[in-house]
Amino acid sequence: MDAAQKTDRRRTLEGAALGFLGVAIFSFTFPATKFALHGYSPWFIAFGRAVVAAACAIPTLWLRKARRPTRSEATRLAVTAGGIVVGFPVLSALALQRTGSAHGAIVIALLPAATSIFAVIRAHERPGPVFWVAALAGVAIVTTFAVEQAGGGLSLADGYLLVAVAVCGMGYAEGAAIARTLGAIETISWALVVSLPVSVVVAAFTLPSA
Repeated sequence: MDAAQKTDRRRTLEGAALGFLGVAIFSFTFPATKFALHGYSPWFIAFGRAVVAAACAIPTLWLRKARRPTRSEATRLAVTAGGIVVGFPVLSALALQRTGSAHGAIVIALLPAATSIFAVIRAHERPGPVFWVAALAGVAIVTTFAVEQAGGGLSLADGYLLVAVAVCGMGYAEGAAIARTLGAIETISWALVVSLPVSVVVAAFTLPSA
């Protein structure tokens, strides 16, 4: 194995490890959201956490001396923010008002397949046939489970979750494409900053009185 192959192998393993860590951290999202719904509205949960995240993103961009996005990148960042900063948090919180976090987490298992589809469309990636076989098998299993849990049909909560999967997959794929030129940390940080005006306004209007 030559040096280039070793480098590619190391990068692949690093990417898989980071992906696994990301999934592990992401798994806390639904239980935490379900818990927060005992005291807050789904709108405040979604936009309030975006404000907190943006407050961390701004100094991060300053410390990293991140360049400003180009006009084209800014437009694509708006798509990314619409999917992962606004769309997914709002829709998933609305769904969790009506279903448990365990059920929601199973339906959200469709997210990798949705991301892959958008990655092909937007980022021009080309996963191999083995990947698609595995992805389709996973989609079939998750869909069967969701329909069976809903008594033979899909509930309103499932509808929210499915739309959340679609918009989040779009946001992930768009963000991954931008990250090639803008940088990974910079991409998510700028997406939070781009959505900050909306996040602040909605969070302020839905701020609980107690």
